Amino acid sequence: MVRLPALLRVALAWLFMAGTALASPVAPQLRDLAVLEDTEGRETIASVATAGDRFTPLPAGMLAAGYSRSVRWVRFTVVAPAGEWWLDVMPPYLDDIRLYSPAPGRPGQFTQRQAGDRLPFAEREVPYRGFVFRLLQPDEAPVTHYIRLETTSSSILVPRLYSAEGFLGAVASDYGFQVATLGALLVVIVLNAVAWYWLRDTLALWFLAFLGTLSLNVAGNSDIPAQFLFARTPWACDYWTTLASLAAIAAGNAFYKRLFAIDRRRPVLHRVYVAMQVAPLVAMPAAFAGFYPEAMRVLLPAVIAMNVVGFALAVQQWRQQRPGAGLVLLAVAISFGGLAAFVLVLLGAYTSHDVLLYGLQVTSLGSILALHVALGARSRAQRDERLRLDYLAHHDPLTQLPNRTLFFDRVSQSIARSRRRRTSFALLLIDLDRFKPVNDAWGHPVGDLVLKEVARRLQDAVRESDTVGRIGGDEFVALLPDIESAAAAEPVAMKMRLAVAEPIVVAGRTVRIDCSIGIAMYPEHGHDEVSLVNNADRAMYEAKREAAGSVRTFRPSPTPTGAPS
Repeated sequence: MVRLPALLRVALAWLFMAGTALASPVAPQLRDLAVLEDTEGRETIASVATAGDRFTPLPAGMLAAGYSRSVRWVRFTVVAPAGEWWLDVMPPYLDDIRLYSPAPGRPGQFTQRQAGDRLPFAEREVPYRGFVFRLLQPDEAPVTHYIRLETTSSSILVPRLYSAEGFLGAVASDYGFQVATLGALLVVIVLNAVAWYWLRDTLALWFLAFLGTLSLNVAGNSDIPAQFLFARTPWACDYWTTLASLAAIAAGNAFYKRLFAIDRRRPVLHRVYVAMQVAPLVAMPAAFAGFYPEAMRVLLPAVIAMNVVGFALAVQQWRQQRPGAGLVLLAVAISFGGLAAFVLVLLGAYTSHDVLLYGLQVTSLGSILALHVALGARSRAQRDERLRLDYLAHHDPLTQLPNRTLFFDRVSQSIARSRRRRTSFALLLIDLDRFKPVNDAWGHPVGDLVLKEVARRLQDAVRESDTVGRIGGDEFVALLPDIESAAAAEPVAMKMRLAVAEPIVVAGRTVRIDCSIGIAMYPEHGHDEVSLVNNADRAMYEAKREAAGSVRTFRPSPTPTGAPS
């Protein structure tokens, strides 16, 4: 069972509670919502006001007609006490909205007010991300209004009616939610940018690209560009939302392709993911040419299908117990569920106020937080694996002592340090005596236990700053830095020999072995590791020839009499 980190559990719980709070329905003050489709855009308010049975009821209280070039007329009736009421029309990316209200004192005539993201934000009746109209209710009698909607985005329309005080409260909650969502995404972007800077991981870079484009898409759908960047250039906001949504689809598929390790060894999946990376980029010029609805009608079902594929791949990784796979599965599940619902609303196959207004933000933040934690777990697992492999490459697997590679790397470092500081160090070569009969009599398992005990005793006999390594079957080495003379090194070597000579009890047997030790001093007996090892080896063999269990310091051969000096 996957245990979610506390931060992620709290974040997801907060999102659920925030979404629940924001999803509280407005008091039902809009009645009899209905829609009329104007396929050719020729209807007028006069013809629509007398259309009668041509309208189709909207029992869900919203229009969700998908991507279409048809104009839609939405009829609704306000039933409320006399006074001023605020009509909020969402979502914020609708192109052209025209509200027709009965003209006071002129029966059968209507006043027109216009809104939509083709008009500058600075010219809106109320400066808010939704399109807000003030409605004056003269008395408690029901009043019927009409909205004409023409948009190249999905033909969705959610009208909500508030009192002035209720609208301000809703705006505060809405902006609080938007700021929290975008702030959390920004924090995750910064954290991953720092991680990529230090790790230079390709997957982290693609996740950063996905994060960036998704955040731009969320910002566009929240109307942030119109409010704070392009208040007088609405076309820039339109392009922002279009390009960000397509770029997010492309970057998301590129990221998941690398997350699931889809390459040419899986040719079908590889082609599918490459196609889903390229298709949104190809759709960009089509969107500019006026074919955005047609492009999205093709792309959005493909996005849902890719979420199904991603969910299957995430389940596969989870079954394989990959690092962070449980959180990846959670992220894909959140993305699949939330995005599928959001896309179905965009396509007109499903109606939900909450999914439309907050689904993209909640889904994006929930899946991104899960992916962020999952990639962190994956990165830590990869780091631990690198450390493990590095440790195995530099340590003896039996005794866990430094192996030949690591030991002589430390010898090279000691030579460089001693040369700078003009100090000395000792190199000891240790060869076990009477060890072969142990293997012959009791087998290699017992011999391995003896070697492990010898390694422990050798380490216990030296300082923490000293290094003991194993470079062969029964051959050990020791590096003693800051030892000024052989006279100072020999007591340490004797201590190591006596520790090895103590009886060893393994597998119910008492084993007695000894060791011979050769000592070479830097720089007296060599200026490089090769000469030091060779001279320590000669000293060790001299010790063996003299008597098993001896310690000898290398002594250069005397120069023959009469030889040139």
